[in-house]
Amino acid sequence: MAITTNELDFAPHFDGSQTEVSELEALDAAGQFRSGMDDVFLGNMSATLHHSHASAIPPQQAETLRLVFQGDEPTKSLYIHEIGKKPDRPKIHIWVESRTYTHGGIPEDDNKLSVLLTEFDHDGQKVRFLGYLLHPNGEKVIRHEAKDGFELYQGNWTQKLGEIMLKSNNIDEVSDAANEQANQELEGEMGNNDKAVGLKEVQSLLALLAKSKPIMPAK
Repeated sequence: MAITTNELDFAPHFDGSQTEVSELEALDAAGQFRSGMDDVFLGNMSATLHHSHASAIPPQQAETLRLVFQGDEPTKSLYIHEIGKKPDRPKIHIWVESRTYTHGGIPEDDNKLSVLLTEFDHDGQKVRFLGYLLHPNGEKVIRHEAKDGFELYQGNWTQKLGEIMLKSNNIDEVSDAANEQANQELEGEMGNNDKAVGLKEVQSLLALLAKSKPIMPAK
């Protein structure tokens, strides 16, 4: 049985039965997400990397931060039958990013805020992947959950499929990934993914970030 941190229980799997978040609550959640993310970066300034992409279209600046939450060490008695195997601690790797687009060298008001969380069990296996993104209109926070191990990274499906082809040169694997992409897009259309989250979920997410430890960038 996989042992996890249980720290992502605040984000139940979308199954279509969840109550829709009201526009007012979504707006409140977005506001707390923005201010909470500011606190996360301010509290981890020494671990935050600053990037400038002047040649990008549009030009942009970014701040990135890596965090990790370590769970409790699994009970060793669970491993009596596995001689010589030392269990790992379940953990969550967290990628936090703030990306600001510029026009004529002047930062624009809208920026992209995102949090990506990858949960690992005591065997080091990925068991869950969540992505939170402030909607471009700034009025809601969207949660995406990757299913069946096919991970979404900043919504760039084409890049992911290309990477699979370059690494494996396996058309079947790429086909499976493309089918998974189509299934996830269908889930979004059916309301089973990419949905706005409420205030309580955002507060729980920020609480997790606050108690996670920064991973210092390599010098």
